[in-house]
Amino acid sequence: QLYPSSLQEATGGAGRGNSLLVFGRPEVGKSLFWINLCGGFLHDGHRVLVIENEDPVNTTLSRIVSRISSRTIFEVMKDIQGTQDIVKRGGYDNLFLKSLSPGTFSEINGLIDRYKPDILIINQLRNLAVGNGEKVSTMEKAATGARNLAKKHDILVVSVTQAGDSASGKLVLDMSDIDSSKTGMPAQMDLIVGVGSNEDFEANGRRMLSLSKNKLSGNHSFFPVGVDVQTNKVISL
Repeated sequence: QLYPSSLQEATGGAGRGNSLLVFGRPEVGKSLFWINLCGGFLHDGHRVLVIENEDPVNTTLSRIVSRISSRTIFEVMKDIQGTQDIVKRGGYDNLFLKSLSPGTFSEINGLIDRYKPDILIINQLRNLAVGNGEKVSTMEKAATGARNLAKKHDILVVSVTQAGDSASGKLVLDMSDIDSSKTGMPAQMDLIVGVGSNEDFEANGRRMLSLSKNKLSGNHSFFPVGVDVQTNKVISL
């Protein structure tokens, strides 16, 4: 089950062995989107391993707690015990959040063997150490590595990366907007979701989701969603 429900309806959902990519410009809501996904996965009883090599791990954890509890960070701090009870019922014990700097696929393989997740989330895929080479080449290596993890461990892998300057102020994104890898990285993915926004959408608490690639259902539509940045929630409209 993918969240929000409009994404599930457009794709039919994803399963073990699939590799997904979320991309967008800085500050557009990529983390908000994958954190919402993570909350849904935990709610459904899945074990989720999150690899964080972009943001401070404590910041990410607080945002995930806000999403699971549907509480702002201020509400969380006012009622820590109550929040703990809520997130426990929401699947918090199945969350494994690990910070890598920047991390390698060997390290991730070891963590998967240790925690046995159903779902792996990598924020961000482009930061992983994959050897020397031009950016285009290393991005393709990273995407191939993510797909190999999905196949080897029979898990769903969700990766996050950046969009290039071409996506600035743009609602509907396509594969050519992925930064530094317009072919190699997309080729390894079953589903690519672009998160777009402009001034109007930003002001009205909305984002546009574009299915830039969709081998799951073949639907390449785009549709708006509502966002609550205080609780990291994405809402179907």
